[in-house]
Amino acid sequence: MPALLHILIEPGPESSLCDSARTLPARPGVIAFEKGDTSTVLLAATGNLRRFALTRLGEPDGVTPAKREDLSPVTARLRARVVGASFEGDALYLEEARTRLPEAYRATLDTRKAWCLHLDPEASPPVWRRVDLVGACARGQQLSPGALFGPIREHDSASRLGEHLDDLFDLCRTPKELEAAPHGRACAYKEMGRCDAPCDGSASMDVYRERVRDAARFISTPVSLSLSAVERRMERAAIEQDYELASALNERARRIRKGAGPATSWTTSLDRFAVLGAFPSTRRAWARLFICTARHIDTFADVRGDLTRSQADELLSACAARARSLLDREPAALRPDEAERLGLLSHALFHPPRAAGGMISLDPMSDASALGTLVRRAAKVRDESESPDTPPDTLRAELGPGAGA
Repeated sequence: MPALLHILIEPGPESSLCDSARTLPARPGVIAFEKGDTSTVLLAATGNLRRFALTRLGEPDGVTPAKREDLSPVTARLRARVVGASFEGDALYLEEARTRLPEAYRATLDTRKAWCLHLDPEASPPVWRRVDLVGACARGQQLSPGALFGPIREHDSASRLGEHLDDLFDLCRTPKELEAAPHGRACAYKEMGRCDAPCDGSASMDVYRERVRDAARFISTPVSLSLSAVERRMERAAIEQDYELASALNERARRIRKGAGPATSWTTSLDRFAVLGAFPSTRRAWARLFICTARHIDTFADVRGDLTRSQADELLSACAARARSLLDREPAALRPDEAERLGLLSHALFHPPRAAGGMISLDPMSDASALGTLVRRAAKVRDESESPDTPPDTLRAELGPGAGA
């Protein structure tokens, strides 16, 4: 993430704080109003640093009415930083609010959930459960990214994904009975032939755990790849005239498609989750790149908007290498601050800002042409092949599945 607020505004020998605040750029950014003892009066992300500061110091610009309390009597100095886009501003605000204004910070977290499924084949019992990572880590739960699958858009979507796994892999629908294995009581799914009942000892727990591992591998794999694998098997079965197997595989493909959707378009194992964000930079016609994992939101580089294909190839490889170094760094359980960053990132993925830019996947790695398109959009540089009226759907199609808007 960017360094902390580095612009310092103080009264001069012959000027007031308001006079000094007029030197602030009229640009988006994050600003803190501090007392003489350096405690924070107000922290805000705003679209115009100068106008916001003057309005809150009791000198509105004549366009923006001063509807709130004049903070000039209690403000000794201002600290600020210019940002290029709302995503960068939100991330910087989160880092600053954690130490400056803990109460406001906790209120922010209420709207920044990070929904995931927890699925550990070695757990007892090995069943999925829906988890809000931000809340769970704040309560001190020790959760390893390797057993977490997300992000998922909201809690209902997480539950539906778990039920989809139950359906595809015939996982246990009655965790309490499975916990009692091999002395549990089998449910109706055993009679339907949809469960081999490890709960009552009819099947070994080792066999069941392997099915859970299959489910974990499935949820870590893009739906398109899973479908392709099933369809290839279905074609081979048809060629070999094994119509019963072909019909079963066709039904499995149907069930896979049924469970796919935007709410889980970014979902994978969190120990390999990595995306590249490109948003407007503070420099005109440049884009700012962010490497994001389940633990990190790191500023990577500012790049020109007119990337060539070879430059995009080289840049994408460098971004992927950086993401791998971040993923390999810490195998430990997620810390609360890391889960909170994932909550902000999840919100940006599933509720993308209207501003230029967006995100693409780094695992599996996107095509360099998708990066070029994303950088042009972020830098607001139009490709010669694009019409000025290119519709958003066309741009999204060029970026490919799972790309942020």
